[in-house]
Amino acid sequence: MKTVTPDVILMDVNLPDQDGFELTKELKRHAATKNIPVIFLTVHNTAPHVIRGIKVGGSDFIVKPFNEQELRLRVEKVFEGK
Repeated sequence: MKTVTPDVILMDVNLPDQDGFELTKELKRHAATKNIPVIFLTVHNTAPHVIRGIKVGGSDFIVKPFNEQELRLRVEKVFEGK
């Protein structure tokens, strides 16, 4: 079976079994996934949520509902300079 590693992860904060912040912390602890950019996509738009998302390793934070063009530009921005 071939393993596919994503180029970027779009992560909601609200997940069924654990929140996206905790999952991102887990991803950043593993060599195979620590360099994958995580962009949070969520309805939570308070400063504490944004700050927590960045502290756990998030690359960006987008509030729902989102604009498709803005999302595409932010994903592109993550890859600038790579």
